[in-house]
Amino acid sequence: YLSVTKACGSLRAIEQGRFAHSQIIKSGLESDVAVGTVLADMYIQCGSLSEAFRTSKELQNPDVITWGAKVSGYASHGSSSLAWECLKDMQQCGLRPGDAAFTSMLSACSHAGNVEEGYDYFNLMKDQYGIQPSIEHYNCMVQLLGQSGCLKEAELMLRTMPLAADTCSWMTLLI
Repeated sequence: YLSVTKACGSLRAIEQGRFAHSQIIKSGLESDVAVGTVLADMYIQCGSLSEAFRTSKELQNPDVITWGAKVSGYASHGSSSLAWECLKDMQQCGLRPGDAAFTSMLSACSHAGNVEEGYDYFNLMKDQYGIQPSIEHYNCMVQLLGQSGCLKEAELMLRTMPLAADTCSWMTLLI
């Protein structure tokens, strides 16, 4: 079931994925964390965020990988509100989001042009979670600022960040 469901997601074959999901339910495996994670990921890849959300809500003990997949998937579809809901739900389960979850959140903000929200997540990551921003986090912020027309702020961020800006960092600003 894992391989079939993963293939359905990769091919964006939602009808076949729904059929696999019905077979998983008949087999009584829908509450298995690995199966549920792959199902949610399949629905996300197919663009059915509501089915992904519903599927993942049914899992009894989702792990960090499950939550990370959901956050990344929702963020990649520009749904920062659902991604944020996942982060909050993850916390309520006693799990702590990692730096990859925040990279996804910042990327979603960048795609949506939400500068203020991007700053909020960037600061939350540092202040509440103690996660030191990586070059990827800074690049997401530079991209967000640059695409939003805040070129001076983007350049200032590159010049003042505690990490050395790399070629990708400067290219992000130029593009």
